[in-house]
Amino acid sequence: MRAPCVRSLTKVLSLLFSIDTLHKPVAILDGLVRLSCFTMKTSLLHTGRTAFGENPELYDLARPPYPVQIMSIIERHCPVRNAPIFEIGPGTGKASSMLLQKKPSELTGIEPDPRLAAYLRHLPGMNVLPCAWEDALLPHDHYDLGIAATAFHWLPQIPSLQKIQQTLRPGGWWAMWWNVFGDPENPDDFHLATTDIFRSLTPQSQQDATKPFSLKTEDRTRDLLTTGFENISSHRLHWTMDMSSDQVCALAMTFPQVTRATPEKQKGILQELTRITEEKFGGCVTRHFLTPLYLGQKPLRRKP
Repeated sequence: MRAPCVRSLTKVLSLLFSIDTLHKPVAILDGLVRLSCFTMKTSLLHTGRTAFGENPELYDLARPPYPVQIMSIIERHCPVRNAPIFEIGPGTGKASSMLLQKKPSELTGIEPDPRLAAYLRHLPGMNVLPCAWEDALLPHDHYDLGIAATAFHWLPQIPSLQKIQQTLRPGGWWAMWWNVFGDPENPDDFHLATTDIFRSLTPQSQQDATKPFSLKTEDRTRDLLTTGFENISSHRLHWTMDMSSDQVCALAMTFPQVTRATPEKQKGILQELTRITEEKFGGCVTRHFLTPLYLGQKPLRRKP
């Protein structure tokens, strides 16, 4: 799958930051740094579960969509139409929108950030519980499908999966996936050209870290097995997206290592990303992304 290159975020930035016109690239950079200052404060005061709600509109625009193939894979196992579904950590509703297009009988989102929970009200047909997954009161043995999209790494794995087991009906399905912004199996030229920029933001002790949480297939599979899921499968969806310098910078400002940097450092990073995109790639880069997807089924019968 290839998503098209969008040339400007100025309209959204104008809306968010009350700027009538943004003609110069530096104005866009200033706006993005202002967004990050808000996000950085939130990250320091709260856990990652509530780190992205300060400016939902810009965060939603900055983050790429999920591959459409995800729904096709899920529906091989569990039809979504007329199904009761719950979603953990829907955020700005990217995955929720995909589900609602399939017309489930019920979609309940459990969103711990009250700002994002309020933002999700723009999605007709979605019921939002503004609380943490641990505190959510849901009926047992009720849902055909539960999902989490780029969210489940914020939760304690075993107790959370155990609660999911209780919530699903016998034979119900659980699906979790993540967008990885840089395919380690097929790195693109822009990724290679900017590796040192992001590497400089990572502590030395973490620079040689192993795979991201979402790509640790053995760990994710073991957790599902430990909590009683059956028919477990994993999938890796490789896809590309063409991105303008504005899109590159906006996405970068949603990365934790960037939001934790000082405003001066952030502006320097955005200027360098813009320079590389414009000078080396003609203003539009083709990024290689990866989406790992995991599925598991609750047993039809309780094991003795």
